[in-house]
Amino acid sequence: NLPRGGSKTLLQRLQARVREAFIPPPGYLLCSVDYDTIELRTLAQVCLWLVGRSKLADALNDGLDPHLMLAADQFLHVSYDEALKRKRDKDVVEKRTLSKAVNFGLPGGMSAESFREFAKASYDVILSSEEAKVLKAKWLAQWPEMTDYFRVIAGLVRDIDDKGDQVGDIEQFVSGRIRGRARYTAMANS
Repeated sequence: NLPRGGSKTLLQRLQARVREAFIPPPGYLLCSVDYDTIELRTLAQVCLWLVGRSKLADALNDGLDPHLMLAADQFLHVSYDEALKRKRDKDVVEKRTLSKAVNFGLPGGMSAESFREFAKASYDVILSSEEAKVLKAKWLAQWPEMTDYFRVIAGLVRDIDDKGDQVGDIEQFVSGRIRGRARYTAMANS
């Protein structure tokens, strides 16, 4: 994903200008397609294939917003319908944004420290190490299939590379593509 405009730091603003470098040749058009929650949808499908169940898939198939669902259940402690009625309220907006950071960050197998950096850089959410650990526990409670998902990924680790990272091979569903000697987080993101 290329950086978007409106970023806060100078580096982020400069990186966002990369988008301006893409110019279509005469007679052609560049377009962008954004599938609704595609990362979470593919994760849910992989969980169905790997572990045989997915509460995330159930939520998506029911037409629910998984970010709002996580915010309602784990952070606001209100019903989904109540959170939906109040979706423009400041507390709901803040917790839904936090939920986006959690739902998009943690499936890749990030450590608490890496997640803290991701949340700050991507969502301007500042967390302590302890808060990051609590968020992960709440996220795993919301989407319990992820515990088994990570267990499957950890079972693919076969070696330690020269940098001390756990590595293994993973075959991607549908394409059959093999990612060899991929780090644990790369396998979790596959």
